[in-house]
Amino acid sequence: MKIDIFSSSQLRAFIVSSSHRYKEAFAYTLWAFSGLLITGLTTELSLSQISKLSGVLIPTWFLITLAIYILNDLSDRKFDKLVGNDQPIATGEVKPKNALPIVFVFSITALLLSSLVNPFVLLISATYLGIGVIYSTPPLHIKKRLMGKQFTLTSLFLLSLLAGGASVLRFPPTLLFLIMVFGIFTFFMTPIPDLKDMKSDSKQGCKSLPLLIGPKYCIYMGILAFSTLLFFAIWGFLYFNFNFFLIPMTALLSLANICFVE
Repeated sequence: MKIDIFSSSQLRAFIVSSSHRYKEAFAYTLWAFSGLLITGLTTELSLSQISKLSGVLIPTWFLITLAIYILNDLSDRKFDKLVGNDQPIATGEVKPKNALPIVFVFSITALLLSSLVNPFVLLISATYLGIGVIYSTPPLHIKKRLMGKQFTLTSLFLLSLLAGGASVLRFPPTLLFLIMVFGIFTFFMTPIPDLKDMKSDSKQGCKSLPLLIGPKYCIYMGILAFSTLLFFAIWGFLYFNFNFFLIPMTALLSLANICFVE
């Protein structure tokens, strides 16, 4: 079936699908930009150089994340319709025939943009996209595998940070430290958002941690995740010259979130 990507219906599909997933795209893009900013400031890169690289990395990561999430919406459309999810592909506001070209256009554009930075960013972008694809589609469909959600979210966040460093072709100890910190934090924290999806995950056949170990232990994992932030803040202050005010700020953040989790 021939699709005109410049038709009014297709352009509307671009807008509607993207507006439904811009928050997720913004979150991952912020991590990629943070990796670039941390690396640039640590290695004394000029602000003009950081701005130049950001001008390519930001749209790259925003588009590639949109592609991943829209593909997931496309893959889950039948189930989302059954459970009453209001995402536009499930409701029929965006037709599947219009959604697939969006994934292709965003993916190809993002990979082309990443190639303008350097081959390492292109490789990380392709890996990032590949994980998103196998998460949502057969035959691997790791969304339904044991701890598939946890692996995917942790991997995508860490690859976003790594892409920032790869943009500068440098990986200072501060960046590697933060990758380790947020890797541990994300791994233990990701079951918390899954608590609200337990019923739908069970119906879909997803082997999420809340279904495997129960909500109680997932809450303990969330408390542990925020508690470790304070420990790492002190470690960063002592060995990586982090600002001292990071410690009380992290303590307050951890305490607030632990109370929320409990």
